[in-house]
Parts: sequence; structure tokens; C-alpha cells
Amino acid sequence: MLQNLLETEQDRLKLFGNTLVTREQLEQHLPPRHCFEATLTDLYQKVSEWVCRDDLEHYWRHKCIFGACNEVEEMHRLFLGHCVEVYDTQICPSEVYPIEHLTDEMLGRDHHVIGDTVVGINDIYRAFRGGRCFKVAQTFFCEDDIEPLFQTGCMQVHQHDETGHSVFDVCGEDFVRLLYGEVITI
Repeated sequence: MLQNLLETEQDRLKLFGNTLVTREQLEQHLPPRHCFEATLTDLYQKVSEWVCRDDLEHYWRHKCIFGACNEVEEMHRLFLGHCVEVYDTQICPSEVYPIEHLTDEMLGRDHHVIGDTVVGINDIYRAFRGGRCFKVAQTFFCEDDIEPLFQTGCMQVHQHDETGHSVFDVCGEDFVRLLYGEVITI
């Protein structure tokens, strides 16, 4: 019976581990154009990643966050404002901020606001999925391109078809969606 409910209400209701969560619960704590800083602390390091509404959408659809898709069942608690412990690493959210209130000082040099989200240099590295390059249309983006991609929040994509050669600028929200591996239309 629960399985039937989850299948019919999959856009509104999900099971994370043993916890039944509504999308509304998570969205209530992280409205559109808002972000929080998640601090990951273990014996060896303390690093931060910014989590915004698009990260919530990605987590809801794919059960992936911070580039990980395994052992992330309890991560829904971050979106509710609670700390989570995964493999001896404690992850705690900060307060939630409107994106327009984030300053360069708050973001640090490894994060930029692009569109409605915060992109970190690690987000661009994750797009490579462990490889040296990734391809969009007829264009390869390689390790040398990481810094310019991060600084500009744009990529120039070349396409060759029966009409000839076209160059498209992919920027802002479309750029971010490509980094997440989503298909975009240009």
C-alpha cells in the first residue's frame, strides 16, 4: 500500500531511509532564491558547500547531493535545518539566506552566484565525473577550461548540422543545469 502511494505521489512524497517526507516540508525551509552553507567536518578537514533551491530539486529527483548518490538517505535532514552524520563526517547547515544577501565575503573565492544558485569550483569538477573532459554538442571542455568556466559562468558551445556551424553561449541557469547533467534546449 505504501509503495502504491509513493508511486502515485512521487512528485510530492518520498521515502528517505525510514522517513516519509513531503516535498512541501523541504521547500518550506528552502524557498526559491535562498541558500544555506553546509559545513562538512571530520578529523582532517572542515569544508563548506553552498546548497540552494536547485540542489533541493536535484536531490528530490535523483537522491544525490555534493556529487554523491550513495548513503545520502539522511541528507534530507539538512533541508530541514538539522545536522547529519555520514561516514564520520558531520554536515551542518547554516541559517538560510536570500541569494541577493550573499556577499563575496560570505561566498569566498571558491563560490559565485550564477542565476538563482551558488556554484562552487567543485560543482564544475563534478561535471567531469572523474574524466579529463566532457562534451556538450560538438565542443569538448577540459581541465584547462575549469577556471574560465567558473569565472564567467558561461560556455560557448559549437554545433554542426545541415544548416552549418553555429555557436551558442550557454550561461546562467542553463549553464548550471548542464553541470548537473541535465539536457537543455538552445
